[in-house]
Amino acid sequence: RSDRALPRIKEMAKALFTVYVVFTVASTVVFMLCGMSFLIAADHAFATIATGGFSPYNNSVAHFDSPVVECCLSFFMLISSANFGMYVAAWKKGCKVILGDTEFRVYLSIVAISTAAMALNLVLAQQWDGIEALRQAFFQSVSISSSTGFVSNDFEQWPVFSKFILLVLMFIGGCAGSTTGGLKVTRVMLLVKTIAAIIRQKIHPNMVLHIRSNGEEFSMDLIYGVAKFFFIYTMLGVLWTFIMVFDGVAIFDAIGLSVSTMGSCGPGFGQFGATATCSALPPLSKVALCLSMLMGRLEALPVLAILMPSFWRHRNSW
Repeated sequence: RSDRALPRIKEMAKALFTVYVVFTVASTVVFMLCGMSFLIAADHAFATIATGGFSPYNNSVAHFDSPVVECCLSFFMLISSANFGMYVAAWKKGCKVILGDTEFRVYLSIVAISTAAMALNLVLAQQWDGIEALRQAFFQSVSISSSTGFVSNDFEQWPVFSKFILLVLMFIGGCAGSTTGGLKVTRVMLLVKTIAAIIRQKIHPNMVLHIRSNGEEFSMDLIYGVAKFFFIYTMLGVLWTFIMVFDGVAIFDAIGLSVSTMGSCGPGFGQFGATATCSALPPLSKVALCLSMLMGRLEALPVLAILMPSFWRHRNSW
């Protein structure tokens, strides 16, 4: 980001660390007020702010069966899905920075639309109560889009349309500069804007492409970089799926695991769904998913660079 709130990397790092600690402490206190013990509250606070998703209970957040707990977890997952630099900028310039952040507003819109679509699908396809459908759809939208992966309901039993929305949310992820995984909302925004600009250029061949987001114009080099990353990210997902299918995993289960692990989300679908684990996977598939999680968390390119022989020749010549 060119509008970094603090000019020096050291100062920015301290500010981001402060935001992280404040969120963790605040969420711990709130979870204790919800009735959790200190240890359980701290466990869930660390898992929420880091969007890690591990709960001390086998059935995850479904253990509490509490709308209040789910609401509090959802709030902290949402704020952890935003760019932490945005909070530093808001501290320096005021809350208008948060309200004016295009990426965060788009992310909230994605969560809202996904919640409404899944809730309607649950009501129409499985005759759920409207309030319960909204409650479960909202929590899973936030949990999956933030790549936290908490589970409040066995969404493997949900209609196919709802599971497809969750799969898309796993792929997109949260905002850049957050603790979330996935492709990131800002990259999706730039890809969509680029496609729209290319279509307009086909209609008006002499038009000069200008891609803007959040009041900032992006260079074509950066746009090409986003497109290349999208291609690499997608092709790696295809590769892991191919390896797992070759290893005997059902194709739809393999697709779910590939998207989930690349997005650092956790739960998949089918045999490896919301209430299951990956323990039944064949060894080769487990190795593939280990690489998938590593590349997804580090955004692929650094790991691929290390695997290139030219990287090591350069280091040796140093």
